Amino acid sequence: MLDVYKPFTKCPSFITHLGLIDPDGRELSGGDPPYERQPVAWIPSKDDLWQPPADLTFNVPAGSTVGGFACFGADGAFLGLGSLSHFEYFEYQGAFTLLAAETRALGTFTPDQ
Repeated sequence: MLDVYKPFTKCPSFITHLGLIDPDGRELSGGDPPYERQPVAWIPSKDDLWQPPADLTFNVPAGSTVGGFACFGADGAFLGLGSLSHFEYFEYQGAFTLLAAETRALGTFTPDQ
């Protein structure tokens, strides 16, 4: 689940894209077909949580380890990290499905200004 800065009850609609990160927090890159951030929408879950309406599938380059996900705004700005229940190593080019249920956000947050 994504830990947020300040919980509110509005949708985190300013998080427009999700990406995958390795265990060191670096975003994945490369591959054929290439890795790309995925656009995301949000629907209410329960307990003031929000999640994507469906799972998201990413191309993962060979030799990569998926360790979590990162959130980005429409302008590409980094907005936060989320953890996963396990890491997954890809010896060969493959696909990783980020489960909507593991991609929940607690309300929205307001970045410090």
